[in-house]
Amino acid sequence: MIDHDWLIHHLGLSPTETPYQAFRVADALHQGVGVLYLSTVEERGYPILSPAARALLDRQRHRLHVLDKYARLACEVAPSSQIVKGATIRSLYKNPLCRSQTDVDLAFADPIDLWRAAARIRATDDFSDPDLTLMEGDPSQAYIAFERPAPDIFFEKPVLVELSATPFYGDGRHVSVRAAVPANPLETSLLAICEERFQRAFHLRDLIDAALLLEALELTAPGWATNQSDLLERYALAPELQELWGLAADTGLASVPPIWLDAARRAEDSKRNQGRSPSRAPNLHGLLVDDAPQGGETPFLLERSGEKPLLLTTVGTFLLTSTPEVSTDEVSRARAAVAQSQVIYVG
Repeated sequence: MIDHDWLIHHLGLSPTETPYQAFRVADALHQGVGVLYLSTVEERGYPILSPAARALLDRQRHRLHVLDKYARLACEVAPSSQIVKGATIRSLYKNPLCRSQTDVDLAFADPIDLWRAAARIRATDDFSDPDLTLMEGDPSQAYIAFERPAPDIFFEKPVLVELSATPFYGDGRHVSVRAAVPANPLETSLLAICEERFQRAFHLRDLIDAALLLEALELTAPGWATNQSDLLERYALAPELQELWGLAADTGLASVPPIWLDAARRAEDSKRNQGRSPSRAPNLHGLLVDDAPQGGETPFLLERSGEKPLLLTTVGTFLLTSTPEVSTDEVSRARAAVAQSQVIYVG
């Protein structure tokens, strides 16, 4: 399906285009498309990759190895974990084509698993203090990000491990947070690509990823494409899937979107036009004030009269705030409250 000639065609380039121009066009579209282009040249066998091109591919494959290591560590202690996009999609690419990643995203059906995974990642001592966001202020809808410098800080983004109760955060207007994740990781990844549309336009790699996922879903669950209206209603993503599927079909990667998807899109558009989304509570952001594990595997919310609340977790205690700034006095009082709480980690 996807090879050097196919990619060159869909980049809008001539078959006689120079490798320099082809890579520049691919990389400008998306860093992952540039990496994919180099791997198609590698697969074809000519021209021979330059040392710099080989180094770029090697760096990316090493990064994938590192990200896979952290994913394994998290999944070992979290039975309900799912790898969102990333390795789930990468496994569908034929060798030696390379699907690059800047981070690894994991979603957890069980919130306790999320905090188990967070403790496991934290225990590696590879990362700086984690970032915490409680979506709509709900402790059961946590997002935790661990970040560390890449081996080559000039050419690579920091290594990022993201853990969340859901990858479906909504558009901030008509579509709210959807808490549960599908049981099928292929569905989760397909819908996660659709969710990206709330932030940006789809690009060529999204179309490739979607086509591979649609093919895998039909192979593993024959008849999957017959009707998924209930799934799309649950996740409010019919317009985004119809657009994504249609673009993939335009490139010849996928079949024409089924008729039922148009009806699902119209139903969702109608709901959005009616302003369906209820008012949302603000997100709360967590500032780590103490890195000692506190409480059990379930986070403990410590309310304080006249003060911002604290969240005691397996990776430390966070001062929760919806404001962009926190005073040093607030941090000092929070640390004093942690010392007085006498809650110990029992995990």
